[in-house]
Amino acid sequence: MSDINRPARPYVSIQHQPWKAIYMTKTLISVLFFQLPFYAITQLLFRSARPHPDFTFAQAMVVRIVRFMGLLRRADWYSDRWTVEKLSKYTNAKSEPLGGLLAKAVWVPKLDGALQGEAGELEKRAGTRSVRTHGWWFAIPSSLDSHGNAAQWRELFDEKDAEKAAVASIKAAKGEQVLLYFHGGGYLERSAGPKSQTTAVPRQLIKKIEEHLAQGYEGDAKLLPRKAFSLEYRLSDKTSFSGILADAVSSWRYLVEDCEYEPENIYVGGDSAGGERFE
Repeated sequence: MSDINRPARPYVSIQHQPWKAIYMTKTLISVLFFQLPFYAITQLLFRSARPHPDFTFAQAMVVRIVRFMGLLRRADWYSDRWTVEKLSKYTNAKSEPLGGLLAKAVWVPKLDGALQGEAGELEKRAGTRSVRTHGWWFAIPSSLDSHGNAAQWRELFDEKDAEKAAVASIKAAKGEQVLLYFHGGGYLERSAGPKSQTTAVPRQLIKKIEEHLAQGYEGDAKLLPRKAFSLEYRLSDKTSFSGILADAVSSWRYLVEDCEYEPENIYVGGDSAGGERFE
């Protein structure tokens, strides 16, 4: 098993990925000592060399730097993602505190069968299949007893054995709301974990909801999600779009069948590529 609770860190090294490490080292040296100086000189001397004639020198250089950063990110020089394969190599017993926010990872079982309809045809042509993945539960401590089922949530977040936590049984209380969230990253990068920039959206959302409730929110508090579940779906280097879609469906099945959330009580959201699948 894994620890899905360990913060992410860079994972390109000579030992594990020698060719990628050599390529990225060469690219970084080329960018810093040759390409950026060359672009700086040409864009300083020739306005026509800038991305737009009206750009200042500083604006032109920012564009170039951002482009190079994008190149490095997509080549995976650094990443905030933990793949399922890496999970078996690390252990960390505690939940991530994150300024009052609790976070814990659980396994999401694979689908029993194939996707249906057009999605099923895509899955068949691509030769993809559903696999077990994982996701992260986010919650504020004060929200754990909001629906009278605090014991199971405290058991999950207090569990010091990552393996036991990852298979913990979570059952929604009657009428309990939840946010199912899919992170962005162009299907190329980013993570569902608590250290990822893209999961700031669900993390901040549930924190803001708790703040509003603490300040005397006058609406129906039962209609607000007090917890969020962020799925760690496979990226495009591991599967095709149909595989990513299967992961999304498996997370819905996990919430509805395993956790017994009523479909009408599940809010679904995502940013960038994560939000695209709802269009």
